[in-house]
Amino acid sequence: MAKLTTGDRQRHTLRSVLHLSVQVLGGLMILLVVFGLPQQMPTILGLVTAGVTIVLQDFILAFFGWFVLMGKNGMRVGDRVEINGVGGEVTEIGLINTTLLEIGSHSDTALPTGRRISFINSFAIRGQYFNYSTTGQWMWDEITISQPAMANPRPIVERIEKVVQEETSEGAGIALQEWKRSMHSGHLGRLDTAPVVSLMTTAGGFDIQIRYVTRAANRFETRMALYQRVFDTIQEARASALAASQPAVSSK
Repeated sequence: MAKLTTGDRQRHTLRSVLHLSVQVLGGLMILLVVFGLPQQMPTILGLVTAGVTIVLQDFILAFFGWFVLMGKNGMRVGDRVEINGVGGEVTEIGLINTTLLEIGSHSDTALPTGRRISFINSFAIRGQYFNYSTTGQWMWDEITISQPAMANPRPIVERIEKVVQEETSEGAGIALQEWKRSMHSGHLGRLDTAPVVSLMTTAGGFDIQIRYVTRAANRFETRMALYQRVFDTIQEARASALAASQPAVSSK
């Protein structure tokens, strides 16, 4: 072991595997010396196989989970996914585990945290995962904008409704068509993917809640574009209201 040129972590791992192998082999030889060769070999082999299966069930599920991940609805390196509540970008898919580069909360930002997280591939069978990079991954998103109190906020809300409709109408139509093709239920005939803008009063003013359909892979780009257009709309509405409230100056 001292003559190996591998790194410290690899040397430590190899030493641990060798120690465990020697201990297991020594234990088996001691049992053979004490009890002799077993007389009912098929029964013993069956019990040993059952025990090994129970002990290694996670690794067995991980191996078969790899085939699920390699399927049509699986994932590939570079995909933006969420595994058991942890979001990130896939950096490696092995026979036993999958590694992600963790990305910040989906509700806040898409910046990576720098942490690499590994998952046993058994999550593909008895866990859950979402792939936001595959075609047809649509979702409802929501943003909230707080505004101070004013006499009549309805004109601002109407302008925002028009802006959101223009920004999301194309994606909402595509999402509706894909949902109808993928599902054969009659309930989807009444499904409405049009954006919803709600006005809610608060102690300091009112909140404008905007709910819309967007492609999951482009969620953050759509959100930033909506924020920019909504803020510009609010500024224009305030400027128009201020100009209308000022008295006209007549010249003599």
